[in-house]
Amino acid sequence: MQTMSIRAMHDVAYERGEEFDPALIGDVPTMAAELSLGHQAGLPIEAPSPYDRRRRWARERRRALDGVPEWLEAADLVEPLVGVHGEIV
Repeated sequence: MQTMSIRAMHDVAYERGEEFDPALIGDVPTMAAELSLGHQAGLPIEAPSPYDRRRRWARERRRALDGVPEWLEAADLVEPLVGVHGEIV
């Protein structure tokens, strides 16, 4: 393991929300053990971008409008024929 510079240790302490004092570096093995756990950390979860939100909204809207309502019949889409089956022309 490489030896960390004072600046790097200051940055790590700042990220952890701790005050860093180089004169009080006495528990180096414990600090090294805690820092070695950093490779197990996952990536932070970010909120979806506006583009992704808009795409998801459009996809859900298309899915909702994709189905045919139960009350709609094929006869509703075609004009009735005049003159067929005894109708007056």
